Amino acid sequence: MTATTLSDPFSLLAAVIETAERAQALADAAMSAGQTKDALRAGDSVVKAAMAIWTRLGVEREDILRQVENTKDIAAALGRVIRDHPHLAEPLAEALETRERGDLAHEIRETAAAALASIEGNKS
Repeated sequence: MTATTLSDPFSLLAAVIETAERAQALADAAMSAGQTKDALRAGDSVVKAAMAIWTRLGVEREDILRQVENTKDIAAALGRVIRDHPHLAEPLAEALETRERGDLAHEIRETAAAALASIEGNKS
């Protein structure tokens, strides 16, 4: 980062976003390679960069925490829906793939397959 970058808020914000994107790519690569500690460290850098962006934009910590809790609640509810109604998994998985989240689509499909196996096992 140059002195110009530090004095220009838009350049600073762009640099922080770029850093977060690089850290996310490192986290993804580390996770794919089974290097959990490295993935967690890189993920921590992503969080720190995001916090810097949010702070710069005036987003309050409480707003962030509320959004994280909302996201957790939605994820838990979706998991339950998929376990209870596995036939709903495929449209959700396809929607995730259009958002380039094949990793989550795969998890949704695995959850649905396990639920179907359990349902079939209970019928026997």
